[in-house]
Amino acid sequence: MTLPVNENSPSTTLPRRSEARRREILEVAALLFAERGFEKTSIKALAAEAQVSTSTIYTYFADKSDLLEQVVRSRLDALLGGLLADVDAVDDPLDALLIGARHLHARLSADPMLGRILTFEPHVVGRGVRQYARGVVERINEVSTELIRRAVARGEFECADPEALNALMRCAMQGWMLNSQRGHEPVPEPRMTEALLDLIRRAARPRS
Repeated sequence: MTLPVNENSPSTTLPRRSEARRREILEVAALLFAERGFEKTSIKALAAEAQVSTSTIYTYFADKSDLLEQVVRSRLDALLGGLLADVDAVDDPLDALLIGARHLHARLSADPMLGRILTFEPHVVGRGVRQYARGVVERINEVSTELIRRAVARGEFECADPEALNALMRCAMQGWMLNSQRGHEPVPEPRMTEALLDLIRRAARPRS
C-alpha cells in the first residue's frame, strides 16, 4: 500500500537541515495530544514544551490540524514500515506471523498516541485522520491474514477461517488498549501477547 502524502503541508518543501527540528516538534505534540487531547493542547503550550517560538511551529505546520495529521501519519508510517520490515525478514509464514504480532503489540503498548489513534478516540482522531488510520489498519490486516493463509497452505497451521482468526487477534489487542487507557489493564501487554501467541502455536503442526 502506498501511503498518501499531504502535498499542501509546508514540511514537504523544507530543507533537509530543518527535518530534525520538525521531528522534535512532532514528538512533543504527540505526547501532549495523547496526554491532554487535541482540543486542550494549545500552540502556545506546545511551543513552550518544545522550547521553540510559536512562529517556528507555524514555519513547519500550517495550523494545529495540520500538525495533528502529520503526527498521526508519521506514527502510522513508522508502525507499518517496521512491521513490514520484520515480516519480510522471515521466510516462514508462521514465524513471520508470531514475530509481526509481537512487534505490533509492543509498539502499540509503548506509544499512547498510537493506541488512541487505532482505537479511534474522537479527541485524538478527526475524519481525515481516521480515514488514514483505517487504511493502515486494513494493510496490517491484509498482511496478517495472508500470513495465516500461507501457513495453512504449507501445512504448518490448522485454521478454517484466517480472516476470523486475524479479527480475534486484532480485537484482543484493541480491547487491551482500551482497558489500559481507562486504567483497567488486567495484565501487562507482554503477558497478553504471549498468551495469545501460545494459542496460535498450539494449533501449529509439529515440523519435520
